[in-house]
Amino acid sequence: MRHFNSFFCAISVFVLFPVLSHGAGFEKSVLWSGHYGGVAGAATADVRGSESLFFNPAGLSSFHRFARSGEESEKERSFDLSANYSPTWTKYKGPVIAPSQELESEGALIPPFGVLGSYKSPAGWGFGLGVYAVGGGKAAFKNLDFSDLFATFDTLKPEVSQDIQIIEFSVGAAYKINSDWSVGASWRNTFVKADLSIAQTSGAGLSTLLLGLNFNDMSASEASGFRLGLQYAPVLSDWAFGLTFRSAVSFAAKGTSSGQFESVDGTVDATDITGGDVTLSSTLPVQVSFGAVWEADKEWKYFGEYNWTQYSKNKTLGISGNVNIATTTVPLTGLPLGWFDMHNIRLGAEYKGVEEIIFRGGYVITGQVVPKAYALPLSSSPGLAHTLVFGAGLPLMENDMSVDVALDYSFSSGEVSNQQTMTGTYSTSAFGIHTSLAYRF
Repeated sequence: MRHFNSFFCAISVFVLFPVLSHGAGFEKSVLWSGHYGGVAGAATADVRGSESLFFNPAGLSSFHRFARSGEESEKERSFDLSANYSPTWTKYKGPVIAPSQELESEGALIPPFGVLGSYKSPAGWGFGLGVYAVGGGKAAFKNLDFSDLFATFDTLKPEVSQDIQIIEFSVGAAYKINSDWSVGASWRNTFVKADLSIAQTSGAGLSTLLLGLNFNDMSASEASGFRLGLQYAPVLSDWAFGLTFRSAVSFAAKGTSSGQFESVDGTVDATDITGGDVTLSSTLPVQVSFGAVWEADKEWKYFGEYNWTQYSKNKTLGISGNVNIATTTVPLTGLPLGWFDMHNIRLGAEYKGVEEIIFRGGYVITGQVVPKAYALPLSSSPGLAHTLVFGAGLPLMENDMSVDVALDYSFSSGEVSNQQTMTGTYSTSAFGIHTSLAYRF
């Protein structure tokens, strides 16, 4: 049993790394919002009302009107309510059992959402509160058959899977300094929940083992996060600009472990592992966004935005706890990561020249976050990611209400060879339907 220590070093790299490795997938480039999802999430300069709590809190101090070309309303609104639901289907593909033998995960549904409200006072102040998804990922490679590697691995059929959710509750305020400038800030309470399962072989010859390990009910809560925002929208200009800063949130998710193992020599068939308490420590890093919007005429509006997220700050993934196999207690230890910073460039457009409907479209390109040396079938692919979006909005009830829908398709892939991880092609894809219902009164 002396090889268990090196065995679990490999296991930890293989499984726990995905928890925050989804730089391009974990924080999906277009997460929710039927309105701003339609313009590729480029909301920093343009957002107003309750959704500002997520995109840029400076927008809490004013409202947009739900209007088509040339339409305005004389009614003054004080309250804004927004309900958002964005079912998203994801798939991962890559080598799981052996190099260059790519498997495809089962399709999985993740349900990002946002429920938000805001109040705008006549004195120039705005206030908001809401709960919304920040990130998440779900996928599974089930009933993995390792018997092609070793015929005696014919009993244990482990899985590699993840189900991760990051949700925030937030309260914010903004002040409209004058007709051009607005500033805002929000407090964020972040909740993390995850379930992970992994499978891997280790050892050599008759000492080879197959292990299926589960990390159950991992959860954490951290209330130290905040977001700052600035918007500049000159009254007599067709341009507007926005800037936001999101603070880092560090967390320690606690849960339990369980699992089974099997030996290649046939003496142990699918025997339970005695688990224990496990803690996973990581950080949702700093993010800075700068955006601009240009209203070319009464029909066309163009959006552009750049986001930088400091994933390179996460140099290691903290892991603590023990797993007991037979009579041996094996400690789980921290790991080096080597991530890159995440860079998003967003471009979008909105067209109001058609009666009754507002049309939107956009594109996002996301830089590589996961190095090829750490590529995994359940993490973002080691390459560029692309997102295409198309949406539409329908103002209702004399522009007091708006129904918005957007579709997005994201994809990325990367080839890995001569690295410490498995050789092969790693790819990810996701299809999302973003829906929003907003009402102002």
